[in-house]
Amino acid sequence: MFKFILWLILIQSTVQKTLVVMDFDHTIVEKNIIQLLTDMLPKDKLPVETKESFLKTFSFIPHTQLFFKKVHELKVTEQKMLQLIENQPPIDEMDKVLRILHHQNCDIVIISNSYSVFVESWLRFRSLRHMVNRIFTNPAWFDSTGLLHVKGYHFQSKCRLSPSNLCKRSVMEFFLKYQRFQGISYNKIIYIGDGKNDMCAALSLKENDLLFPRVGFLLHSMLSNITRRIKPKIFPWTNGSNIINILQTNKL
Repeated sequence: MFKFILWLILIQSTVQKTLVVMDFDHTIVEKNIIQLLTDMLPKDKLPVETKESFLKTFSFIPHTQLFFKKVHELKVTEQKMLQLIENQPPIDEMDKVLRILHHQNCDIVIISNSYSVFVESWLRFRSLRHMVNRIFTNPAWFDSTGLLHVKGYHFQSKCRLSPSNLCKRSVMEFFLKYQRFQGISYNKIIYIGDGKNDMCAALSLKENDLLFPRVGFLLHSMLSNITRRIKPKIFPWTNGSNIINILQTNKL
């Protein structure tokens, strides 16, 4: 009887909200730091095998660290790398998407296979950091010499849709459990992403949720070819205006 009463108290005291989960690279901004550096540096300065490894699997942390070591040897400074990120504009009206969702009192989290120092720097430079409740990404920091160090967010070997350093479904489920413990639950999840590593989280969404895959990117093509039924409502997007219009139509 006591457990039942406690359960009723917890249910009554739980706040119901909307959760927004967003990627960063190719969702909020167009390019990741490795692509920006590769575009900037002379083509003959980066080893071919390193460059190809990164353009294909830039989430692979040991290779990423070798890449940043080479960048450091080429005298690319911390300030220069942060400027590259900060000067990159948001994908058309994606900053407006963040502002609208924040104004609607949604909780916003970023789950990204990017690097913490760059996600934080870009959001602060654009005066958007206070709108994001949590950032889940690979830890990264500059040492006293200006060398960037990176670590995987975690290690996992169960999810074949995700790199070993980040399963977004696992992170999202952890956050949902943590929030329930804090007395907050979500009656709707809005998931906005683009890549293969968003697929695992997308498959865990429910009927009341909204899924926004970016047109022309891997998540969208994977969803187009999937044979099993996926539960959330799916809304392909190419820019922030698409997302805003759909959210207004669905009366968020």
